[in-house]
Amino acid sequence: DLHDDIGASLSRIAMLSEIVKHQNGVSNSDSAKRLTQIAADARGLVDSMSDIVWAIKPENDHFKNIESRMFNFATEMCNLKGVELKMDKSNIDGDIKIRMEERRDFYLLFKEAVNNAIKYAQCSTLMVNFSIEQKTLVMAIADNGNGFDVNQAQQKGNGLNNMVVRARQHGGDCLISSSIGKGTVVTVMWPLT
Repeated sequence: DLHDDIGASLSRIAMLSEIVKHQNGVSNSDSAKRLTQIAADARGLVDSMSDIVWAIKPENDHFKNIESRMFNFATEMCNLKGVELKMDKSNIDGDIKIRMEERRDFYLLFKEAVNNAIKYAQCSTLMVNFSIEQKTLVMAIADNGNGFDVNQAQQKGNGLNNMVVRARQHGGDCLISSSIGKGTVVTVMWPLT
């Protein structure tokens, strides 16, 4: 109900903002920017709400459902920039479960890593690998992009630090390995209960 009612209203706000911008031939660049921002914010809220609704559905505890959502997100992002996606889950049993309380953070961690690779790395390939090691789900997200100085990036923004915090809140960890010109690997260790 939340998704259908509020989501529909937010989608309508986004659509109306775009219509007003184009119908009125908004010439004032500040007004055009504001209308574009309203539409983008409304669409972003619809996406966030969709993630929340997905995260609380009990049937999504199974890894196969989580992996499917991840694959869809990564495919969409990679297609936007012409990046080749390689996703390997052959080393994992689709019957493992991630509880509702953890699932959203696990998914948001994945989204942040993929988003960073697509937006900043200028990579041509994104590789995602899942495995299980000693009752721990290991997710490795690697790109062949331009890399960066991890220490400097952690001092400048919150994104990388938030990834580590999300993993550690659930007894896991997130390691970010990168160097300039050599790509980036984000490795998430998530304990299975």
